[in-house]
Amino acid sequence: MPSVQLFLKFYLIFGSFCNVLLGIACIILSSQAAKIDENLFPEQDQKNYKKDFCIALYVLGGVTIGVGAVGFYSFIRKQKCLQSIFIIFNIIYCAAFSAIFGITIYVQNYINKQMTDSYCQQGELGDYNTVFQQLQSVWCNIDLTNLSGSVTCPCLATNLSQWTTEELKLINSSKQAFRQDSNWIPIPTTTILECNFFIQQIAEQKAKEVTLLKAIESNFECTGICTGDLVYYFNNINSGRPANSNGCYSQIRQKLTDWAQYIYIISIIIACFSFLNILFALINCCIGSKQNHILISNNNTEEVKN
Repeated sequence: MPSVQLFLKFYLIFGSFCNVLLGIACIILSSQAAKIDENLFPEQDQKNYKKDFCIALYVLGGVTIGVGAVGFYSFIRKQKCLQSIFIIFNIIYCAAFSAIFGITIYVQNYINKQMTDSYCQQGELGDYNTVFQQLQSVWCNIDLTNLSGSVTCPCLATNLSQWTTEELKLINSSKQAFRQDSNWIPIPTTTILECNFFIQQIAEQKAKEVTLLKAIESNFECTGICTGDLVYYFNNINSGRPANSNGCYSQIRQKLTDWAQYIYIISIIIACFSFLNILFALINCCIGSKQNHILISNNNTEEVKN
């Protein structure tokens, strides 16, 4: 029996320490989630969900650390009241994270079934892909230096405030605009600025979609949704195209899968540790109660004899 009690005490102290570590992991995960670009969430309620998720995860991490500290102290000092608090919180954790574990399984299955490549244009990103296709069709091809050849750039990427007076003169006088198809095909326009204005009109009408598309490109370092070569990857005309121009859909799907797996892993770990904490803490209480009962019986027997 003493060896069993020693094992239980060792595990419960270890389990309490793991609670502290898991609480720290929740806080780290919360801080990483908070860093995700808000422009990736086009709807305000999505932004609110993200904010609430980060706050909830942070608070949960703090409470988990506190419960671990209470458990650590209670099992070293044999504080029955604190041990009861430790057990109650672990019951709540076990139930809550078992539910979260089930939800993440559903989410992973949803991602695998509903976010296949063939579903891209019909899925939740379908509207954004349509905007991408509208914006993709007009391109610029401007010879600025007459030395290094033509500089190809998306029309809307032409941030005129960054250009010199000489460059602006060339832009205003240029008559060539192109779109990318199987080959570079000229589109008749009065000036490059007219081409730029056409794209800006679309951008104003679809501001929410455009904001998301820009955020997708900058965060995933790719272009487009279902296919590549969206017009927004330039901060500077000489930046060049990103290495990956095959579309962002696979990266978006992978990022969602990664976050589902992070939550899946931490939820199953916390649920398992919580279950073991409950089990061993209850066994420890039963053994302690039995020993107290035996001790009281022995004391009563001694008193009767005396």
